Amino acid sequence: MDISDAINIMTYAAPRQDGSEGYAIWHIYKKDVLDNLRAFLHQRFDKTHTFVDPVHSQLFYLDSTLRRELFDAIGVVAHRIYQYPTISRNVPN
Repeated sequence: MDISDAINIMTYAAPRQDGSEGYAIWHIYKKDVLDNLRAFLHQRFDKTHTFVDPVHSQLFYLDSTLRRELFDAIGVVAHRIYQYPTISRNVPN
């Protein structure tokens, strides 16, 4: 869980192979699934990694295969957010 008064501004993303604008993809989970998510990560990675808290350790990327395993195991699904770069000429002074 990450709670802060922070602003993340994306200033660049490489164009996609088809030439369209690039972006970042964020997978966001509701706070009420945190215990289930933590248990899943412990079960999946305790034998291969050393960590105190699997969420705060920032060791794991849940790719499409792991997100599918998470859903199949405990029914947890992420909210997907696409973040596009901020273009300075569109930002008012």
